[in-house]
Parts: sequence; C-alpha cells; structure tokens
Amino acid sequence: MSTVIRRILVALDESPHSRAALEEAAELAAGLQAELMGMFVLDADLLRLSGLPVGRETGLTSARRRALDPVSMERALRVQAETARQALEAIARRHRLQSSFLLGRGSVTAELSEAASRADIVAMGMIGHMGQAGRHLGSTTRQIRAHSHCSLLLLAPGHRPGNRVVAVCTGSADSDRGFDLAVELARRRRAELVILPCSDDPALRETLSSRVAESGVEVLIGAAPSGFDELIASVRTYAGGLLVVGQDCALIQGHDDELDRLGCPVLLAYALDSSPPTAGESD
Repeated sequence: MSTVIRRILVALDESPHSRAALEEAAELAAGLQAELMGMFVLDADLLRLSGLPVGRETGLTSARRRALDPVSMERALRVQAETARQALEAIARRHRLQSSFLLGRGSVTAELSEAASRADIVAMGMIGHMGQAGRHLGSTTRQIRAHSHCSLLLLAPGHRPGNRVVAVCTGSADSDRGFDLAVELARRRRAELVILPCSDDPALRETLSSRVAESGVEVLIGAAPSGFDELIASVRTYAGGLLVVGQDCALIQGHDDELDRLGCPVLLAYALDSSPPTAGESD
C-alpha cells in the first residue's frame, strides 16, 4: 500500500500563522520528498473595498487615517506577495525542496480551491487573524474546508509535527484516505503510527493491523475515543505529533474552533472522489 504525495500547497499571506504553516509544510514536504507550492492571492474584496468612499487605512507609525485607493492597495498587496515569494524560496532552499510560487487574483477561496486541485495536501494556518486565546478557525481556512475536497493540513504556531502519527479510523471513505496518508507519512518519516479505531472490536483491530503489516511501519492500536475530549486525551497520551482524521469524522464535527486544543497539527483527509461537506485569474 502506498499513497504518493507529490505536492503540498501553502496559502501565503502576511500573518504569523501563515508563516508557521509555511515552515511546517516545508518540513513535511522534505520528509515526503514532495514539491512545495506557495500561493498568494491579490484579494479582489480588498481591492474593491479600497475603491469605496468609506475605505480607510491607519498608518502604523503615524496612526493617521487616510483614504484607500485601488492602485495603492494593489501595490501594497504585490509587495506582500513578493515578500511571500522570497520566504517560500528561502525555505525551499534550506530544505532542498523543489518549489513553485503561484500569484492569483480574485476570490481567495476560489483561487485557492482551484490551486488545491493540483495538490495532494493544502497547508493553512489553523487560527484566523482575529483569533483570541488560540481560538476561531480562520475564515479562509473555514471556506476552503467547506468548498474544497483536498486534504487539509491545519497548522498553528507552536504545534510542530513530531515523530509519531495518530490516525482515527472510522471506516468511511474519508477515513480510509486518511489511513493511507497516515501510513505513508509514518513510513516516509520513519515514525510510529498510533491507530485510534472507531470501536474496540478485536476483529477490526486485527484488520487494521493487517493493513499496515506490509508497510514496515511500527504500529500501536489504542482505545476508541467516544468524543472530542477523549480524542484530545488520546492524542496527549500518545504524544501525537500529527493527527490524521477523515473530514467527516463525528469526533470533530462542531469543533472546528477547538481543533487547536489537540495541541498538534491536524490533517483533515478527504477521499479522492469525495465531495466537499457543503456546496458551494492567475497572474
């Protein structure tokens, strides 16, 4: 069993959470020998806002409020994009990775969703710009989670992938994709794999062990968590460095704004032929 991971896409912006996601995604890409793709989007909403009479910005040093205009806003965004490109290339050189930089223009969600179709994993900051005390999934991340069906790696400052991968197995198509990804991640990174099954049925535990047998990965099967708090406890018990879970897993439903409580990066896996949970021009 092998799941090839060729490209990891990182959503780039000026936030510290995005920088953390870039750094951690680079380490993950290095372990998987995958290409690191970075994308910065010239946000059409910001450009549109800058053209309105009510558009204002406050200078960081002068604290003076001044009118925005589309030309100045686009210039500022392009400066941010260039900074992001340089950061991507510097990190790629440090990790000896193949990298590519994409510059989009339009809806951030639409541009990232289109780019995600060319990637195996999308890495994004877990917490939004306005997150308080480590809470609130970022709005862009929330929209990508809702409208895309690419596996999503959620990262936050201080949550570093360690040497153990924890996989929740429920038997769904998304969970099976996550299981395959977890085995591949553990194999390529020479990490121990901890499996948290959906039940403590001995037959299920044997089946899961058999699926891993040919990979050469060291595996430990834990007890089945019955809720989100038990999932947190399990991850902490096994010192999980990365949690892999199907995006449809009941254990995490309704807990998007609490995923940081897990204390580790979270890979939300989507089946290759699955649809997103809700419906919904490059330069």
